[in-house]
Amino acid sequence: MLKMGEVISRDKAIPKKDPFSVNAQNVDGKPHVYYQWLSEVVFSRAYQFVFLSNYQLIQRAPLPTYAELMKMSPDERSKQSESTLDSDKWLKGPMLLGSLLCAGAFLVFPLLNFLLAPKRFLTVPVLILVAAQASSFHFYLRPELFSAFMFSLELLLLNRIRLAVLADSNHRVSIWSVVQICALMILWCNLHCGFVLGLIVLLLFAFTQTLSLTQIESKRNLWLMFGLGSLSTLMNPWGVDLWIYLFKLFTSPVGARVEELQPLTFLELFGQTYSLYVVFALATLALLVFAFIKLRASKPLPVLFFSCVATAMVLVMGIGARRLIPFACILGVFEWTLILSIIFSRVNSDEAMAARDEKRSTKLAPAMYFLVFALAIFGTWWESGLFKLQLPQYSFGFPPPYESIRYLQYANRNRHEIEKIRGQGLNDPQFGDMMIYYLGKDARVFIDTRFDLYPDKIVFDFLTMANCQNGWEKLLDQYKIAWIFLPRHTQLATYAVKHPELWTTVYADDTALISRRKNSGAATK
Repeated sequence: MLKMGEVISRDKAIPKKDPFSVNAQNVDGKPHVYYQWLSEVVFSRAYQFVFLSNYQLIQRAPLPTYAELMKMSPDERSKQSESTLDSDKWLKGPMLLGSLLCAGAFLVFPLLNFLLAPKRFLTVPVLILVAAQASSFHFYLRPELFSAFMFSLELLLLNRIRLAVLADSNHRVSIWSVVQICALMILWCNLHCGFVLGLIVLLLFAFTQTLSLTQIESKRNLWLMFGLGSLSTLMNPWGVDLWIYLFKLFTSPVGARVEELQPLTFLELFGQTYSLYVVFALATLALLVFAFIKLRASKPLPVLFFSCVATAMVLVMGIGARRLIPFACILGVFEWTLILSIIFSRVNSDEAMAARDEKRSTKLAPAMYFLVFALAIFGTWWESGLFKLQLPQYSFGFPPPYESIRYLQYANRNRHEIEKIRGQGLNDPQFGDMMIYYLGKDARVFIDTRFDLYPDKIVFDFLTMANCQNGWEKLLDQYKIAWIFLPRHTQLATYAVKHPELWTTVYADDTALISRRKNSGAATK
């Protein structure tokens, strides 16, 4: 992400051919669709901003050679802060950007929606914090954060219309609302593919709110929001090809192998990671049922129609795919405010109108929003000084091969050592991400986690080779694999260690193995 943003910023153009991978292929001779190019540029700029702002104060030292690092004690290595894999303080820039996006998506916009409501139930701020906590497992520094931010902003714009209609069914939906949605979609479609979810919500909103409005002009403007908002997504570097590409992306069989796109299992519903989301989703459903019971005498379906659809989405999205849990939580907290407002306004309309007038007194709101963002900045800056900033950060699920990357950096600078990794390599996708970041143009990865960049055959052939499945030896020859860079637990890595007559270990530790085939021109026997 950072490296691609750096390339686009440097060349002032989106590359027609991927600069890091040997297997990334353009489809039908057309340039690849980098559908999140703008978010990559923004993250890269955030990194460069912190680097440039500190350049006069902290000069980067030359990168120690691999041989020099191996002679150092662990304590001495840890002191190589600014310039090595041990710590990169310039990652504070992307971290600060990520914290601001999360603060806006999960705190500021939901709180603003809460303040706009005719009556402020203290339950809602508590639920906002619960929803943010339920989504926190997915707060990675990735373009998806932009979609969370834009989705929350879209719901804020739509809910302002719903609150106005709730107070007055003759409310006029202005053309200004259409302009706002179009501007939002133009920006969003260049940041991340999550804009598709935004259009789905727009369609459902236009359909359901048409039942509550009486003015023909307002109904027309609602459908203009969806129609012109959809057309606005064509304002990207690829036009309609973006939609064609996304259709292929969403229907690719590779997606079925991606864990975060899988539905929650029955046991995961009660696990530590996802149980808070499940409780939140069920509470949202219970509130909707309560609203229908409370308002059963006043035929509440038209006004609660969108809430019914949104509640169903909160349940289906999160349980259907782990990646969508943050979006389900954002949608849920906005619905809590609206459902409670509907209950309140229908039970006592006179009191509701008084409360509506009272809500306009929000003088402290700007200060509150500033405080939330300021705390996010301060907390991120302070916390980032408590541990070493590394990319990627170490986790139980993925221990990054830092020392192996050091070796590759050293080998690419040493004319004797580079012979050991000359030729086509076979690397783990996550290792490929690190190779791109730390080796740049020298990476030439076989594959990385941008799976949409590769033909499905490349992805499945990698899995066949890495897991030593049927035909793996022939594939090694077909792709002319000369060396491998894989986690130690991989089947192929284990095979290479057990067969020293066929493979030569170049580098090995508890995390990764770099090994070279002794006879890469023939099938391994």
